[in-house]
Amino acid sequence: MKKKMKLEKENVVLDFNDVEELEDKSMYITETTGRVRIFFGVLLKLDDKSKMAVLLYLFSKLNCNQINDKDEPNPDLLDDSDDITIFNLELIGYDRKTIEAFLEYNVFQYNFIEKNKDECLYLDNGFVRGLKPTLFRRLVIAMFEKMSFSEKIDVFAEIVIRYDNDTYFNELSPEVIFVGNKSGFDVAKAIKDWKKDNVN
Repeated sequence: MKKKMKLEKENVVLDFNDVEELEDKSMYITETTGRVRIFFGVLLKLDDKSKMAVLLYLFSKLNCNQINDKDEPNPDLLDDSDDITIFNLELIGYDRKTIEAFLEYNVFQYNFIEKNKDECLYLDNGFVRGLKPTLFRRLVIAMFEKMSFSEKIDVFAEIVIRYDNDTYFNELSPEVIFVGNKSGFDVAKAIKDWKKDNVN
């Protein structure tokens, strides 16, 4: 008998018999690890609301310089911050205000699709507050947090492509507002190029 985990509100059924079955075999970022493919295999089974919650959490961390090789939550406050390699989208040409506008837009989208208004989100010092930690959101976020710095960067490259070409959500079709006249593939390539030059 197969082991399954189901949560009605999130419309998800996961089969834990074979971990390989969870891997997303159709990823755009091909040179990555099995952990990243499993992460997307699980993430893409979530409903749109949970996918948006995960996206907001991840991009909040990115916006607050929390994606770094030392896993420091506040790298800007450290005396030896020069020894930390931080990844953010400013490094590939996007200013902080543009990223915050991207977060604000998606917070608006999330609050709009939240029907019962029990979970109203807001931006506070560049971080999205008010997200409820449901079972599968916690699972996906925990998977992300256990990844290496290099793997986390791959996650952002893949999400940017999927968000841009409407393959991230099931029904929701938000407009990409931070890519400008570049495609998600262009942005992902810039991310991968930066990673190649700066991450061992």
